[in-house]
Amino acid sequence: ITKGLPFADRSVVAIYSSHTLEHLYLDDAERVLRECRRVLSPGCVLRLALPDSRLLARRLVDGGCGLEFNKGLNAQPLVRPRLQSRLIALVGANVHRWQPTADLVRDLLQDAGFHGITELTFQNGALPDLALVEHREESMFIEAIA
Repeated sequence: ITKGLPFADRSVVAIYSSHTLEHLYLDDAERVLRECRRVLSPGCVLRLALPDSRLLARRLVDGGCGLEFNKGLNAQPLVRPRLQSRLIALVGANVHRWQPTADLVRDLLQDAGFHGITELTFQNGALPDLALVEHREESMFIEAIA
């Protein structure tokens, strides 16, 4: 997806992305959002499901286990990875490269040319057939209009 989406300009009616952007470097995530805007038809929706950094922070402040907080960030392995895991990590993006917050994601979407940016709840929104594709309730959900 960082090399461009294989669709013509304004040819797509909806895009759903679940727990993907945070695995890209932030500048790559910005390019992907611009690509989403390019391929979406005017008035059509992009829905993002991302880790809920506020929920993680709230749990930590409320006395949650620091270890659980670190696991939730998924920023680095908590134990030394075996050789196979290190090799897989070289070609894949199995850790979070940045931590999404609603404000940051809203800014990224606005910079990409989206409007009508709304934070929603699990399986609620304008994306068609949402109940068929959305399965991670512990997420932050944001929709934006092309």
